[in-house]
Amino acid sequence: MKNNRLESTEDFLQLVTDEEYARMLETGHKIHLPKGQVLFNYGDPANIFYLVTSGKMKLFRTTTAGREKVFKTYEKGRLIAVVLMFVPNSCYPMTAQAEQDCELIAVKEKVLRDLVTHSPQLAEHLLGCMACRMLDLMNTIDKLTQPDAGQRLVMHLGELYQTQKKQQPFVLLPVTKQVLASQLSIKPETLSRLLRKFKDDGLLVEQKNRLYIPDLTKLCYAVNLTADVFGENQLRSCNDFGCSSHALL
Repeated sequence: MKNNRLESTEDFLQLVTDEEYARMLETGHKIHLPKGQVLFNYGDPANIFYLVTSGKMKLFRTTTAGREKVFKTYEKGRLIAVVLMFVPNSCYPMTAQAEQDCELIAVKEKVLRDLVTHSPQLAEHLLGCMACRMLDLMNTIDKLTQPDAGQRLVMHLGELYQTQKKQQPFVLLPVTKQVLASQLSIKPETLSRLLRKFKDDGLLVEQKNRLYIPDLTKLCYAVNLTADVFGENQLRSCNDFGCSSHALL
């Protein structure tokens, strides 16, 4: 990772040279997006990807019932819609909107394609990130098909725990509880009841966006899961490739 870049351990562009990185940013243009403004809509042609330099963006879809379902949030150093640049005639599958005032750099598809064409190492790394994204989606399907909301929540905490690689038993919640409930397909009040019960039972200690887990095994046992939910995956983690699903759309 080059020290002159935005801090980002997950995007595959960490493999490009300083000259390539600088050239990519020079070809882009800066965008200021006030809070609440939409960057792109679901179904718009996808021929530009974005680097968030400040603020927070969210990607969501509106359900048939008119409810907003948030899939991801992006902060400083995150790339939006990278993979779509390699899908012919693709469209954005979600709507992107500023949760806070944002600054972004918009880069055209051709710039990224040219970088990958001239760097086999970068192309290989991108394939690794795409494979990890597929595995991540499989894990998400597995999680969301669990009928018990408590199991879904604990499985999600397990994923965060492994991704964040904490030395102590706690996880940082990267999104609000309302967004978390949407991601887990449960009602916000159900999530609140679950967290309250876990805290009352001494299974969780909450401090702002940090959840301490005194005993990982007991938390899993409380929802009839095995403790390997917080263990190492047998499959290679996306961190093995230096990327994560947050870097990809």
